[in-house]
Amino acid sequence: TIYQNIKYYAGNAELMKYLGINIDTEKETKLSMQGLTIIYFAKESTYLGMVGIEDEIRNTSYEAIKLLKYHNIEPIMVTGDNNFTANSIAERIGIEKVYAKVTPKEKAEIIANSKEDSTVAFVGDGVNDAVALTSSDIGIAIGTGSDVAVASADVILPSNDLREVVTLVELSKKTINNIK
Repeated sequence: TIYQNIKYYAGNAELMKYLGINIDTEKETKLSMQGLTIIYFAKESTYLGMVGIEDEIRNTSYEAIKLLKYHNIEPIMVTGDNNFTANSIAERIGIEKVYAKVTPKEKAEIIANSKEDSTVAFVGDGVNDAVALTSSDIGIAIGTGSDVAVASADVILPSNDLREVVTLVELSKKTINNIK
């Protein structure tokens, strides 16, 4: 039996374009507008299909965003997801300002620009969030995230419940009041 070295690929539209593989971007747009992240599959130079993956929005995320706004903190989404997916999710949870299709380097640039006007806290859980976590005024890692994110953060939350960010804000305000 002769074994062939067949290459399979899985990735986003940019990867497929780079490989010279034609894909159905119209279908991607429709699915992305529903909040799905699209992953394409190819065998050698042949397009095989796509899968849409939906990030589950936790009920606690809605409450966390509402509480952050109550504390006059503007939540901003900075993500590598495409514009349609990011905006769909942001709209559902009440975030008005979105930066989508952002690289780790661009996340750090957005933070640097934001730091000119405000104190910036960044919440992240992935390897691609490490630079943003270290460049923000306060880097907050989700404890269930990657080891790199946890090592890069100033604060580590014990769970993936974003309401703990609000608890962190409230505790820090109480601490400052006690110090004063």
